[in-house]
Amino acid sequence: LRLDMLSSEELGHMRRVVSRLEAANRDSLTGLLDRKFIEDGLERLVEKCDRAEVPISCAFVDLDKFKEINDGFSHKVGDEVLRGVSRLLMLGVRENDPAVRYGGDEIVFFLPGSASTRAAEIAERIRRAVAGHDWDRTAIGLRVSCSFGVAEREPGESIKSWMDRADQAAYVSKEGGRNRVTVDTKK
Repeated sequence: LRLDMLSSEELGHMRRVVSRLEAANRDSLTGLLDRKFIEDGLERLVEKCDRAEVPISCAFVDLDKFKEINDGFSHKVGDEVLRGVSRLLMLGVRENDPAVRYGGDEIVFFLPGSASTRAAEIAERIRRAVAGHDWDRTAIGLRVSCSFGVAEREPGESIKSWMDRADQAAYVSKEGGRNRVTVDTKK
């Protein structure tokens, strides 16, 4: 395709088509990837890491007491919190690190090339950014924190098992008092 032969209207149309295609796999509220990435793109990413013999970690993020935010401040504020946490998360990871709205108030992100120690450092940085953010601009008295679970994929481990370990680590963070990062190691 020779772009120099297209009119500005045609180029504009192409940009809009590309934007719609890119938005098709995005969560409309947060702008994060939707769960379809886990079904369609994660396996390719894992295979790429396996071929390159580099680690890959995933981190589950669960907003602490999110139901209380929705009930106490409103669902509109809850939506703003989800958008804000998503923005802070995207600022804390590299541009090509996939971040997925997993469901409700759960987010999972993947860190190709990062072992669990590095992934925990990244999760801790994001945790501090969320907890230290000025949420009063969203709603007076609003405080937001997140619990994180991190797991590095073991060679040959299934994606389901790996993600389950990260999810379980997030549960341990919540049970341990919330607003913390827990790293799971395969036993």
